[in-house]
Amino acid sequence: MGFYEGVCPSFSCPNRRRGRKWKGGTKDRGWLRFHVLSDLDTGEILAYAVSDESVGDAPLLRLLVGMAAEGGHRFEKIYADGAYSSDRNWIYLTRENGYEFVTSFKVNTRPVSNGCLARGLAAGFWCNTPYKVWTEATGYHFRWKSGPGSAISRRSSRRP
Repeated sequence: MGFYEGVCPSFSCPNRRRGRKWKGGTKDRGWLRFHVLSDLDTGEILAYAVSDESVGDAPLLRLLVGMAAEGGHRFEKIYADGAYSSDRNWIYLTRENGYEFVTSFKVNTRPVSNGCLARGLAAGFWCNTPYKVWTEATGYHFRWKSGPGSAISRRSSRRP
């Protein structure tokens, strides 16, 4: 299962039209963030959530995995980028549900468990292995399959 998060700008034609009509500037309504849990093999979207910019990435992983599991989907391995690598996510996915969680770590990560043995083992492997070898061994490079339009949506997500 892959996890993709994209950011979409809040374009609103009525706001622009009102701004021209009343000689005022457009009001910035903020950003909407689209979080998707998808099947890497089929590309099927299993669960999604839309949030504003005030909601962090990590809490939504548990929500989306729970929604997909309630819908009858079973997971062997979950791929996500480093934004979803919180200690609570590690405990929820590996200890509580028995899933394999593959995610990147920060450059200065120390190989400690932080309350979850699977996280400690993964962090140790991350710290002691060159990045290219690590991606091949863990299959982390497959997570890019979850967002086929990610380059386009990331490019178009810049504020005007």
